[in-house]
Amino acid sequence: MIKILSSQQIKNIDIYTIANEPIKSIDLMERAATNLFYKLVSEHGYKKFLLLAGPGNNGGDAVALFRMLVESGLQASLIILNETDNFSEDCLLNIQRLKEKNIEFLCCKTFFDFPKIDKESIIIDGIFGSGLNKPIKGFYADIIEHINKLPNHKVAIDIPSGLFSDNNRDNHGAIIMANETYTLQIPKLAFFFAENSKYVGDLSIIDIGLHPKAIELAETKYFLTEPDDIDNLYIPRPKHTHKGNFGHTLVVAGNEGKYGAMILCASACLRSGAGLVSVFTNRNGELVLNSSIPEAMTISNLSDLTRDGMERFTSIGIGPGIGVSNESETMLLNIIKNYNKPIVLDADALNLVAKNRNILEFIPKESIFTPHVGEFDRLFGKCNDTLERIEKASDFCKKQNMLLVLKGKNSAVVDQQGNVHFNATGNQGMSTAGSGDVLTGIISGLLSVGYKPKNATLLGVWLHGKAGDKALDKESYESLIATDIIKSLGTAFKTITPNKSE
Repeated sequence: MIKILSSQQIKNIDIYTIANEPIKSIDLMERAATNLFYKLVSEHGYKKFLLLAGPGNNGGDAVALFRMLVESGLQASLIILNETDNFSEDCLLNIQRLKEKNIEFLCCKTFFDFPKIDKESIIIDGIFGSGLNKPIKGFYADIIEHINKLPNHKVAIDIPSGLFSDNNRDNHGAIIMANETYTLQIPKLAFFFAENSKYVGDLSIIDIGLHPKAIELAETKYFLTEPDDIDNLYIPRPKHTHKGNFGHTLVVAGNEGKYGAMILCASACLRSGAGLVSVFTNRNGELVLNSSIPEAMTISNLSDLTRDGMERFTSIGIGPGIGVSNESETMLLNIIKNYNKPIVLDADALNLVAKNRNILEFIPKESIFTPHVGEFDRLFGKCNDTLERIEKASDFCKKQNMLLVLKGKNSAVVDQQGNVHFNATGNQGMSTAGSGDVLTGIISGLLSVGYKPKNATLLGVWLHGKAGDKALDKESYESLIATDIIKSLGTAFKTITPNKSE
């Protein structure tokens, strides 16, 4: 897991690194600029670059990067933005290095000094860094708003200038709208909020060699899931087995007009490794299921779902397309009262809980809630932003001993301790009907196989996104549909490298 830390924690890690590596702060800046240089050139080759440097250490990174580009023979220009001639010590030292080498650059103190920008140049934003805590106004805001109107590709160093690292609830200043952000080793919490995606663009994490012990000691409840984490979670399938070794999932999904949700959920469950899948549905649903998924079985009588009858199921996924009628509520209560293992609740199951909060007391502990933003707000009350939702979800999961997936870009898995794990797989093409039904099926299938609830959720969210990414090999963002995600699950599984040490 990559830790997501506050700007103050990152500053403390910088100080620790300088004191304990040991290394001078200017040399740490040089190392950061060097790694930024390699990333920039590997991504964009021999393009033209325009670097914007502010007066602080973020500006110092930009100045050092500019020097490296020039010394490598690349086309680069630098504009230093500063109204007052006050600079951080390391930024000033890097400017002095330019002067010693007779490398030309431009200083800009007013908006009217700002030159016309070549539309072919890639703009590198090094105006302000992660320590910013006041909204950008005035001169710098005028520059940023002008830059945002330009068609040029934009790359932010560490963080888009103007964006606060954590809470942007009261940030009404100007913010760079970057196409890419090259963050320095430690990602910032604000990067993972949907409302900030227009500023962050595509995120890359650049290792700059901060002291590992300082990072290890830093406490946080926010994490980014890495491929190595998934490799460690994965349980390889033994050679000598039978279907009974991989559990039996009950899928409760679909109703008149929404049998597609049932098909998607059950298909994804089977494709995620469940040995057996039964679907609770009506007569019309049975006809649809038998012609669509011959591998699945059906149950049509609620009387079959007694406490004794439910013991055969190793997992349950419930909610997609079941509706919010009184009959659906009765069915939901019957199932959860007769089952004592974790279940996956989605869609209308969540809407029924929002409608009748008393249902919560019957839901087994360590169950998994999978709301999108609208369903979340119905459950917990209207929220103003992603941070508020994350905070409410964290409190809920700790108090109720549950897990929750807040679906969206960088879906957040909140565990029973209130920790938040952001996911890095997935794409905008997955914003399509049935995508959530597929996720419910995947997590339910993994529970059935034997994964613990937290591991099933982390792995399920990652696989769901990875399958969506793999589907783009054949589809576009516009053409991708939920069935494509299911078809690509096998390819997603194959990207996992099992931990052979276990």
